[in-house]
Amino acid sequence: VRTRLGPDLTMLMGSVVYAAALVVLGLSRSVPLTCVGLAAGGAGSITQLTTVVALFQASLPAWVRGRGLALLMVVIWSATSVAALGWGALASATSAPTSLIVSAIALVICTMVATIALPLTGRDGIDITPQPWVMPQMATAPLPTDGPVLVTVVWRVRPDDVDAFTLAMGPVRRQRRRDGAMSWGLFNDLADPGRMVESFTVATWAEHERQHGRSTATDAAAQAPARGFLLDGAEPEITHLIAPHPSKPHLSDAR
Repeated sequence: VRTRLGPDLTMLMGSVVYAAALVVLGLSRSVPLTCVGLAAGGAGSITQLTTVVALFQASLPAWVRGRGLALLMVVIWSATSVAALGWGALASATSAPTSLIVSAIALVICTMVATIALPLTGRDGIDITPQPWVMPQMATAPLPTDGPVLVTVVWRVRPDDVDAFTLAMGPVRRQRRRDGAMSWGLFNDLADPGRMVESFTVATWAEHERQHGRSTATDAAAQAPARGFLLDGAEPEITHLIAPHPSKPHLSDAR
């Protein structure tokens, strides 16, 4: 069904089936009919849940998939728990059948609005194939806990392209921050217009090494517009700087 209808129509279908089940449960006075309604409601609910979970699994890289799915579960069950209080209050004020029927109508309306405002179509085409950066050769090997680390990336573009390049760097900023950068900035060299310096800081060298392994094929595609502004297709110049931490003198040395 998901293959033929796509995620948005699948979610809408699941909502319609679940809503119909709620109406049946609200009006039924027959045990067999109630059982049919429960089975249909379970099918609609599971269809929605598995569709969302499958999309999350397909769009989240391995390094963040566990945390992403955990956050998804927190959102789903928190919303369900809060909503249960509301529907219970409505049932107490009116009746259980009224609460079930109203919730069925609300479910279909909310799903239709979400389908238009927050479509899922296209989010299942994210390519999370890892494309790790090559680790630089260092004259000295920093310790994993050394830091913070300052990374500068020099992009050379035509002076007339500075504004367009700055806009194209928006996805790059989001990727750096998402992958572990504590801060990010982009600066234009006043003495050499068109020499754009990107800088970002990472807490430790170990975290920067992890950052190198978090890039995906979709990230590379998002950087393509910015790379298109590079003069003669030359690669950016990258430097790594680390904050010095002189060792404290030993007590006997201080004496």
